[in-house]
Amino acid sequence: MGTTLGITALTVALLILLGPSAGIGRWLCHPLSLAIGMVSYSLYLWHWPVIVLARWTVGFNALTVLPVLVVITLCTALSYRLECLFRYGHPVLPGLGRPGLAYPAMTALVAVFSVALQGPLMGRLFAGEPSHAVGGTMNMKRISGTSVDTVHCFQEPNEPIRAEDRTGLCLAKGGKERPTLYFEGDSLTHMLIPLGEKLLASGRFNVAFQARGGCPVPYFSPWSDGRHALKRYRLCQPYAKGRLQDLLPRLSPGDQLILVSNLAGYFNGLQGKQRLQAESAYAEAIRSLAASLRQRGAGLVIVAPMPSFPTNQVNGPLTLCQREWFRPAWATAPQCRPILVSRQGQVEHLGPLDHFLERLVATSPGTALFRAFDSICPPGGASCSTYRGDDLLYSDGIHLTNAGALLLYPRLMAFLERQPGVEPPPS
Repeated sequence: MGTTLGITALTVALLILLGPSAGIGRWLCHPLSLAIGMVSYSLYLWHWPVIVLARWTVGFNALTVLPVLVVITLCTALSYRLECLFRYGHPVLPGLGRPGLAYPAMTALVAVFSVALQGPLMGRLFAGEPSHAVGGTMNMKRISGTSVDTVHCFQEPNEPIRAEDRTGLCLAKGGKERPTLYFEGDSLTHMLIPLGEKLLASGRFNVAFQARGGCPVPYFSPWSDGRHALKRYRLCQPYAKGRLQDLLPRLSPGDQLILVSNLAGYFNGLQGKQRLQAESAYAEAIRSLAASLRQRGAGLVIVAPMPSFPTNQVNGPLTLCQREWFRPAWATAPQCRPILVSRQGQVEHLGPLDHFLERLVATSPGTALFRAFDSICPPGGASCSTYRGDDLLYSDGIHLTNAGALLLYPRLMAFLERQPGVEPPPS
């Protein structure tokens, strides 16, 4: 409110103090300045939407800046012409066709083009830097060219359990002879979908993802703060049971079931008897699942906890956290700025859970523990950060961005190559 009033007061002062015949006022009254002022509202309406759409479609860089400026100019001219038609009863800019025909035709053309950009033209016109294409919002994940995405492969915890088995929709195949990595769990599974695209592109594995927010697979209880008893999570148990029933018959020798859940969030608030109950329930569920997988020649991998941060969720497009010519580092939103936590503090916080998982894996044949902690927070540093260089790694306290998920790839590939039944890479 104060900013708006200040700008208004300064504008009034400018109009009063600047005369039209001298100094800056003379330049402000120049025909070119007046022309820019007349179309300024139309320019205001169109410049930013065109830039944003360019980033999402063709990219915004040295190759596309001229076409983007041309589109902004054209949209501004057409909008101003329509504005004048309604205000004065006649268009100011001649030669752009009859409004009654031209504007509906352009609307239809833009609608067709927009649909094409979401269909057959998706990704084909992009000329930007792929590393800058963060994606829509923090919750939008996909494997390009497949049906593996948020819409098909992620459910909210209170969403009705889908009657149909969507394993096929959430499976990306690169070859029939490849083993398949089945990622199952809560929203931490969902955040790894970009990692799945890289695993698929490696030529070594098929990948599949199924996730339900706040629901661990396999199911166990109790959870920290009694959350397992909340109405919001009442469907977690039947969901997890149904997922494993659907999945087990599909497994082939060499396949790996990779469990990715926020285990620290479920365990670390529990004390005493409740902690022992939770550990016992989880261990029993893992051993039973591992036995079923062994019968089919498949392996079981548990992903150990990663660093967490006391930070607010980044709402809206993650591109808001990218440095741009118009948005230097100091101008980013507060929730986009780096958060640091003590590395030793994280290790100590996660230590008891890590030791429990280590013992569980050691006593459960066919089970392995994948530690991704060092990929996000390398050894030797005093702190863990939500950034690696200019790349934002976390969209909130526990969920990785695309850039964060891709950091796991080298360590995960090396880990998978050590698992029984996985073919060595071609020489």
